[in-house]
Amino acid sequence: MENCVSVMMPKGGVGKTTTVANLAAALVRQGYQVLVVDNDWQGSATVHAGYKDPEELTGQGTLADVLAGHCAAADAVRKAQEGYDLIAGNGALINIDVQLIGLGEAGIYAIRKALEPVADQYDVILIDCEPGMHVRNLGALAASHYVLAPVSADYLSLKPLRLFLQVLHNAQQRYHMPPHATGVIVTRFDARQNQALEVVEVVRRMAPAAGMTWMETIIPERAAHRKAAAAGTSVYDGLPGAEDLTELYNELARRVIAW
Repeated sequence: MENCVSVMMPKGGVGKTTTVANLAAALVRQGYQVLVVDNDWQGSATVHAGYKDPEELTGQGTLADVLAGHCAAADAVRKAQEGYDLIAGNGALINIDVQLIGLGEAGIYAIRKALEPVADQYDVILIDCEPGMHVRNLGALAASHYVLAPVSADYLSLKPLRLFLQVLHNAQQRYHMPPHATGVIVTRFDARQNQALEVVEVVRRMAPAAGMTWMETIIPERAAHRKAAAAGTSVYDGLPGAEDLTELYNELARRVIAW
């Protein structure tokens, strides 16, 4: 789907959910219709959207319910506190993996099949993906035209990025997916750390050489990110110290739309 972006990186702790929640909030403020799909059994994007306990949503219309065939995607859409639409994720997704694996290649296309009936209602669909590369993340790739890869500003994130690009290529070949437009952003940046500055330069050079788009926006590490997550909202919610963050996410939103 050409309006669908998977936010994905096999390494944990790089800011995938933070990117999704704040990018969605930025896009809504710029007048776009946005759907966030929480494809992470931890339900962090669901918490960001204002639902404190995602497990309480089990059986009430979640991504797991959609993929299990219990309801249509349209019936699972709920409103986030920041104004975008959400299909919630929670621990029930763990059991869904077993079902999707049993479907073979059809399981890889289950997310795409589920979202296609509602896709035309949105300018942008953002799929928040958990760490690793399992059947649901492959399914997110099958649903998406774009992949946005957050890389935290530390050396330990560089190897996973290189491996991810190889996995992405292999998945495209194995499951006959068209090539994805892949972009990379640097997150959790701390200008006081020489290592962070060096990682930015490595990623800046590496991206075009690897066929990726260097998104240019660099997201710093801020306490406001953690406060927003705890409050079930975004950095746009008037949090102290978030003013520069809102400008950066506005910039990222413009770059994603122009991509």
